[in-house]
Amino acid sequence: MKKIIFTSFALIFSVFAWAEYSMLIHRSEGKTTVANCESLDSVKCVGKNLKLFKKSGESVGEITEILFSTLDSVTFLDADALIPRDTVYLTFSDNMVKCVNPYESSVNIKTEGACVTVKSSAYYKDIVYVLSGSASDGFFAIDSERRFKVILNNLTLTSKKVTSPIRSFSKKTMSIMLKGNNTLTDSPTDTCNAVIRSKGQIVFEASNGSLVVDAKQKRGIQSGDYVQINGGKISISSVLGNCIRANDYFYMTDGSLTMNGGGLNVTNGYFQMDGGSMSVSSSLKDVKIIDVETEFVDEDGDTIADATHGAFYLNNGDIAFNVRGDGSRFVKTDGDIVVKGGSIKGLMAGSSFLADDGEVENATAMKAGGVIKFLGGVHALSSSPSALGVRLLSSDNGMTFGGGVDISLADSSDLFRYVNSNGEDDAKNPAAIKSDNPVSINLCNMYIRTDNYSSGIWTEADIEINDGAVIVADCKQECIRIKKDRGSAKFNGGYFVGTTRSASSPFTGLVSPRGGLFVAASQARFTPSLGANTNACFVDVAYDGSPIQMTDETGKVLLSHKGIPSVVLADTLPGCYCIGGPFVANETYLYKWGGELKGDNVVGNTGFVLDGVYKGGNSLDVWADRLKFAEKIIKPSPDEEDD
Repeated sequence: MKKIIFTSFALIFSVFAWAEYSMLIHRSEGKTTVANCESLDSVKCVGKNLKLFKKSGESVGEITEILFSTLDSVTFLDADALIPRDTVYLTFSDNMVKCVNPYESSVNIKTEGACVTVKSSAYYKDIVYVLSGSASDGFFAIDSERRFKVILNNLTLTSKKVTSPIRSFSKKTMSIMLKGNNTLTDSPTDTCNAVIRSKGQIVFEASNGSLVVDAKQKRGIQSGDYVQINGGKISISSVLGNCIRANDYFYMTDGSLTMNGGGLNVTNGYFQMDGGSMSVSSSLKDVKIIDVETEFVDEDGDTIADATHGAFYLNNGDIAFNVRGDGSRFVKTDGDIVVKGGSIKGLMAGSSFLADDGEVENATAMKAGGVIKFLGGVHALSSSPSALGVRLLSSDNGMTFGGGVDISLADSSDLFRYVNSNGEDDAKNPAAIKSDNPVSINLCNMYIRTDNYSSGIWTEADIEINDGAVIVADCKQECIRIKKDRGSAKFNGGYFVGTTRSASSPFTGLVSPRGGLFVAASQARFTPSLGANTNACFVDVAYDGSPIQMTDETGKVLLSHKGIPSVVLADTLPGCYCIGGPFVANETYLYKWGGELKGDNVVGNTGFVLDGVYKGGNSLDVWADRLKFAEKIIKPSPDEEDD
C-alpha cells in the first residue's frame, strides 16, 4: 500500500513540479528527512525502501534511502520557511483551526470548529505545538505521555465553553514560550476554573513575548505541581480567585509578572524568587496576595528553618505592591519569611475589619506564622493615613534583621475601633513591626516613621540591637513597646534614636542601654521644661540603671552618673525619669552608655559624635535635621492614597 501511495505521490510531484517547496518525510523514530523539491529528479520505491534521486545534471545517485516500516507522514512547506523537525502547527480562526501534524501515527489531533483535542503517545521526542491566529470560541486541550512545549505565537484565544483555553491533562511538564503578543480569556461558566490549567508542571521559558491572561471565572494559571517563570512579560487579572495557584511551589528567575485582583497561592510548598520583577495590585476584601499555606518541610515532615528554605524566599528581584482591600495581606505564610536580597516596596491602603465570627481580620503587609528574616536588599513599606489598624511586619515567632539590609517602614495607620464579643468598645493597635517573640537587629539600616496610634516596634519579648543604625522617629506613640514583664529593650551597640512628637514616652517596658549610641527625645513632655537650647535623653520608669556620661569634644564631662537619674522633672508622668544635659548651640557632644565609668573626666572618646554640631531648637527638629531620616522614609503620595 505504501508503495502505491508514494509512487502516486511521485507522479503528482513530477507533474506539478513544486520546485518552490520543501518535502518533509517524517518517520516513527522521530527523525525527519528534508528534501528541496527543486533538487529532486525522482522518487522511487525499491524493495522495502523509498529512494530519492537528485536532479539530472547533478552528481548521479540517490540522496537518501528510507524503510517503508519507519514512514509516518509527508508534509510540504515553502522552501524558505523554517523547517519543523518536531513541530505541530495549529492556526486558529473563528470557526476552524488549520493543523499541520507531521506525527499522525503518534499524535492524534481532533478538531471541532476552533476546538482542538490532542492525544500524544510520542515517546521518542518532546513535541512542540505552535499556536497562532485568533478565535472567539475555541480551546487547546492535550494529554501527553511525554513532556511537551507550547509556543504561543501572536495568539488570541477565548473559550466560551466550560473548559480552559489552554488545558493539559498530563502530569508531565508543559513548557510555554511566548512570541509576540498573546491574549487568553476563559468563560464565566468555566468549570475548570482556570485560563491555563495543567495537572503537571508549568514552565514559562525565557522569551521576549507577552501574555495577557483574563480570568472571568476563578484563576488565571493553575498547576497541580509547580509554576516556574524564566522570562516573558505576563499580566494576569482575576476578580474571583487567584491569579496563580500552584501546589508544590512557585519559582521565578526572570521576566515580569503583573497580577491584578487576585493573588498567588501555594498550597503545599514555598514561594521563591531569584530574579525578575513582580507588580501586584488589588482592591479586593480579605485577599492574600502571596499566600503560602503550609510550611516548607523535609522528607521526614520536619520544618526546614534555615535561611534558604523559607516559605517565602526572596533572593533577588523586585516586588511592588498596592493593596487597598480591607483585611487584606500582601504576604501571608504559615512558615518563615526570608528576604536575602532584592527589593520589596509598596503601600497598604485597606483597613482591618470585623469578620462575621467576631474576630478582627488585620490588614497586614507581611505576616509570618514562623520567623521573619530580612538579611539583605533595599525595602520600603508604608500604610495610608486613611487605613485603620495596619501592621506592616507581623510575626508569631520573632524577627531578625541583618546582612546590611536597608529597610524603611512608614505606618500612618490609626486605631481600628470595634465592639468585641462582650459588647465592649475595643481597638486594634497598628504597628510598623509587631512580633510575639524576640526581635534581633544586627548590621542594618532601619528607618521607621509612625503616625496616629501606630507603634514603631512592638514586641511581646526582648528586642536586641547589636549593630547598625535604627531610627524610630516622628512618632505619636511609643517608639518601642514591650509588654510588661515580657522582655526588655537591650541596646548593645550601633546607633539608636527614638523621638516622639506627643506626650507619649519613647519606650514602654524595661530599657537597658549597654553600648553604642542611644538617644531618645520627646517634644511635648520634656523640651518645654529644659528650655530652648537643651534636650533630653530619657527612659521609662523601668530603666535598669545603666551608667551614662556625656562630654563635649574637649572631654569635659557635662553629665555623669551611675544609674541614678540626674534630673527628675515635676511635670512628667509619675515615676518617669529624664536623663539629660545642656545642648549648647554650635557645639558637639559625645555619649557613653553602660559599662564602668572610670572617673568624672574620663570618657576615652569612645562615644559617638552627633554628626557635627547642635543647632538648637526643639528635639524633633534637631533630630530630623541631624539624621535626615525624613529622606529615608517612604511617604504615600496623594495619588496613592486616593486609589
